[in-house]
Amino acid sequence: MTFTDTSARQATRYDRAASIWQTKMAALGYAAAYREALAVLLPSHLPSLRVLDAGCGAGDFAAAFAAERGTIATLTLADPSPAMLDAARTRLAPHAQRLSAQMRSILGLPVEPRQDVILCAHVIEHCPDPVAALRRLGQVLQPAGTILLVVSKPHWCNRLIWLRWQHRSFSRVEVLSLVAAAGLCCAADMAFLRGPPSRTSHAYRLNLPHGEPEC
Repeated sequence: MTFTDTSARQATRYDRAASIWQTKMAALGYAAAYREALAVLLPSHLPSLRVLDAGCGAGDFAAAFAAERGTIATLTLADPSPAMLDAARTRLAPHAQRLSAQMRSILGLPVEPRQDVILCAHVIEHCPDPVAALRRLGQVLQPAGTILLVVSKPHWCNRLIWLRWQHRSFSRVEVLSLVAAAGLCCAADMAFLRGPPSRTSHAYRLNLPHGEPEC
């Protein structure tokens, strides 16, 4: 599979991994890393929110948000893999009354309703056009909303992961260029401190521009 594969082929690959995804992500430290990013990059006091996990996988980022903040008005899970969506729905069962699930890629996301927080971890690396994907996230975002983006970065560990997933990796400079090309601003970013996430990933807080001369 390469980054030019269709969403359907990607979904099939992720379908096969869905049953063990949550366990593997927790063991490698990604669930803890998502909570770390939420604690550092999101404001400490937030009202009840509309939250979207775009490319949710087994729901790790959404579950981290619920555990870290718990201020959810609605929670939308979106992923092209039906097996991953099923796993995410099970994972987020305590929020079932506020939960909806959509079998969609990022470019298929509806613009309405606009979201207050969009979570997106390790997704744009698989998109044929990362700028178009980021632009779509911006279109779905409330004017004062926040996108929390986690992206694979260049490291030999990602070369090992590439052997299976054949995803791309982007340096911080490359991500900032993609973000700017999509019409978004990077308000803050952070490196993870420990474990595999510290070697493979970097986190960003994105916003829509609000008339600033520079983002």
